[in-house]
Amino acid sequence: MVYHCHSINSDDSPTHNLETKSIPKSKKVTSSRKNDAKPTRTNPARAQKKNQRVSHAIKRHVKQRRRDPMHVFVGNLPKTVDEDSIEEYFSRCGEILSVEIRCSGGLAMTTGRPDPAYIAQHSVRQYAMITLIDASAANKALNLNGSRLQIGDESTELVVTRSPADLPEVIEKVQQRLEAYRARNGFTDARRARQSAMRALDLQPTILLETRRDKHPRGKIFGFSFPLPLF
Repeated sequence: MVYHCHSINSDDSPTHNLETKSIPKSKKVTSSRKNDAKPTRTNPARAQKKNQRVSHAIKRHVKQRRRDPMHVFVGNLPKTVDEDSIEEYFSRCGEILSVEIRCSGGLAMTTGRPDPAYIAQHSVRQYAMITLIDASAANKALNLNGSRLQIGDESTELVVTRSPADLPEVIEKVQQRLEAYRARNGFTDARRARQSAMRALDLQPTILLETRRDKHPRGKIFGFSFPLPLF
């Protein structure tokens, strides 16, 4: 009898095949240096120039804001005052761009300057808005608050402010409206008006209301009710 012997290759054995399948394929290892960001190189001279440009831009912005025109309001003016007198009085503060006189009581300034006869017979309250060249001139104008302006035989104490709400003409208007409001509502004085705004709170016994709770609460979405889930 002839026996044929077949050589078994170790690579073709089933055990080797299982081991080959069980061993995972090696993943491609990448260098961490490639993934990491490259360090930026800072040039000291370039960084210094950039900081200088930023600082110069900030300084230019501040100077521009200081050069912007500023407004001040002048109240308690004499009846016969005009724009030229106001401009001459405030010219010591700096360059004046414009002076505009407005009327808070009496004839409207849109119709022109009031006639002297009208001023003599009626109560005319005027204030002025002065536009100055920059903030420095406006601050100097504010220092004239409380100074006296002489127009002919009339001398008045000026009120110079940044806000028109601080003018005596505006305060007078507010007082007039408050008095008219009190007169319409029958209030004789401000104290009664304040008291009428307060409502006395009487003590009442506390009442406890029992709310009915459903034994089996149900939810509701878009008009459809359903039993609430446990979770």
